[in-house]
Amino acid sequence: MLPKKSKKKGQKSNQYMRYAGMATTMFIAMYVAFWLGSKIDQYIGNNQAYFGLLFLVCTLGAYLYKLVKNLS
Repeated sequence: MLPKKSKKKGQKSNQYMRYAGMATTMFIAMYVAFWLGSKIDQYIGNNQAYFGLLFLVCTLGAYLYKLVKNLS
């Protein structure tokens, strides 16, 4: 009979991939939010990226809220 393999290594790898996926998703969401805000700024005629920064901060806040809720 073969000994049972430990699941700790698989679980550790799974957690690593989970957090790597979260980081990638956060980066993409922030990029899209800033891009969309910049497009709105261009449409309105703002010289500064007001909407870009606003969308970026809102996206970051929402994603961090989601992260805290998932981890607790």
